[in-house]
Amino acid sequence: MAETRYSRIDKSLEAYEKRNRIAQISTILVAVFFFGFPGFSLIFVSSADLRAELYEVAIGLAVVFLALSVIMNSKAVKALPPIEDRAFYYIKTAITDLDSFKINELDTERDSAADNLTKAADAMDEWELGNIRFHRELRPQLNDFRKNFRGRLIPAIQKDSKAIVLSVIQPLTGVCNTLETGTLDKGHFAAWNQWLTQADPADPRKTLLEYHPPEPTRAQWLTSKRLHISVITLVVAVPLAVAIIAGEVLHTSIDTVVLSFSMIFGGGLILVAYLIFSGQGKGTTPSEK
Repeated sequence: MAETRYSRIDKSLEAYEKRNRIAQISTILVAVFFFGFPGFSLIFVSSADLRAELYEVAIGLAVVFLALSVIMNSKAVKALPPIEDRAFYYIKTAITDLDSFKINELDTERDSAADNLTKAADAMDEWELGNIRFHRELRPQLNDFRKNFRGRLIPAIQKDSKAIVLSVIQPLTGVCNTLETGTLDKGHFAAWNQWLTQADPADPRKTLLEYHPPEPTRAQWLTSKRLHISVITLVVAVPLAVAIIAGEVLHTSIDTVVLSFSMIFGGGLILVAYLIFSGQGKGTTPSEK
């Protein structure tokens, strides 16, 4: 049963990554054809008639890739496994890496385990009370578990001695089994937090798994802000492309070009403001309202 579920999640994640990659490439091509291509034509093509034809082709291709991006994004979201499945998958994969490390003692296996646990932590960061059907009183324990998992367990895998690394396999297997069977409750979080914060037998004043504040990488920051970065890019690119087309294709006056640019740019700024302020309430569940 476990292998069947694991294999199913593996196939779903593979489908998600493939579709998401196509959607990302399509989004880049939208920007290339809608903005980059007209700009390129403006600089390197001297004939206004030829530029107009190229603009029409570029806009047509941009629309096609935009539609493809929307479709593939939708399919990618449908393929993405639930949070609990992703956490189970990455933790189970990390345990396999640690079992191999126990035998081979290769740093690549240790690093792979840490990478998979980081992916599990990323999935669990999306956990909300509504996802696991608990009450508001569980939130502090859930937050503590997220903090300890990312700040204690993962650094221990990366930096601590082999003995400490191997000592986490059994309790981590217990976490994996709980996620597999779907029997998660308040007691599990209390027990897991106690495990992750247990005292060091050699020095009871310290914890066995020392806490290290996680420092997100630049790539993680960009990933977390990908939607806002894409919107901001479009807010700048679309008005410029419209202004170029208005001036070069339609041959409108400079006042019309400036006016069209200003109106679209202003609307884009309103959209960005909406995304920023609407995102402040993210994470609220019905039970909290």
